[in-house]
Amino acid sequence: VNWRNSTCLDVAGQSLDAWVPVVVSSCTGGDSQLWAPYYAGSSTLRVLRNKHSGLCLDLYDNNSANGTIIQQYYCDLSGANPAQVWYNSWGW
Repeated sequence: VNWRNSTCLDVAGQSLDAWVPVVVSSCTGGDSQLWAPYYAGSSTLRVLRNKHSGLCLDLYDNNSANGTIIQQYYCDLSGANPAQVWYNSWGW
């Protein structure tokens, strides 16, 4: 949740499919906006899994350039897929 403007990361169309973009939208509290963190090797790294689809937040084509599409994709909960590992400097 972005507390400043009350927006959330949401799976487009509440889809259950892989390769579907994740978008910013108004928070509704729906399951497609709920992301659970899973340990990915350290106190600051996590894989984020969507409650509705069971798929994970993923960088399209493992691309980290500005403007890269963020999508949901099949989870690698081991933390070995860099396209799915997210960092929080304050810890989780």
